[in-house]
Amino acid sequence: MQQIIEYAYAYSVLVTTDNVENLLAAADQLNILGIVQMARMDLEYFMKNIKMNDLVKANAACKPIVNDVLRAMYELEFKSPNSENPLTRPRQPSDILLAIGGWVDHPTTWIDAYDSRADRWVDVTQVERRQSGHGTVYLNGYVYCIGGFDGLMRFNTAERYDPETNERTIIQPMHERRHDASATTLNGKIYICGGYNGADTHATVECYDPLTGEWTIIALMSTRPRGLRVAAYHGKIYVVSDSFLAP
Repeated sequence: MQQIIEYAYAYSVLVTTDNVENLLAAADQLNILGIVQMARMDLEYFMKNIKMNDLVKANAACKPIVNDVLRAMYELEFKSPNSENPLTRPRQPSDILLAIGGWVDHPTTWIDAYDSRADRWVDVTQVERRQSGHGTVYLNGYVYCIGGFDGLMRFNTAERYDPETNERTIIQPMHERRHDASATTLNGKIYICGGYNGADTHATVECYDPLTGEWTIIALMSTRPRGLRVAAYHGKIYVVSDSFLAP
């Protein structure tokens, strides 16, 4: 268990003849995928450095593990992998960047996750509703997706996603329908600015307080920005846009 804890902090662990069997068993039981998830290794690396390792070859308990990994590698290459198999299921990295929805000739359902440690993008799409032009922020462990456009309707709906439990919760809707709005966080609250409702470009700004679960319309912006982006910096929210309409 001490080595499992060390791995959680250092992302490395020394495997020896004395600990290999217990370590792999504990890692599998506790779902420590960084240790047991070998099927996503490069095949050549696995064959040369894992399968042919003297410690692995000498330990009878490793033989079925190696066979399972080779079988899982075959599934990854030629079949649809079993998502419940811990040898192939992608681990959840400590740092990720999410790209949610968008427009490719029409609104998409795509969600891509960038694993900063592995330097790669992974398709993690799980939603059915096509969506583009929505505001997205991360706050207190949750990802919020706000407003948007599905090709037919603009939305005032908002959704909260918990990456730890993989659960989505619909939160209170905004006062306005917003497409191409921009959102940011400041002092523990979410601010979404501007956007288009299908007829008009908004100068309004709404603030969401996670503690009360309510949206509040705050002071109007001085103009109605189009194609805007917002950012919070040193206690203020800054709006950048390619064009402005009179309020």
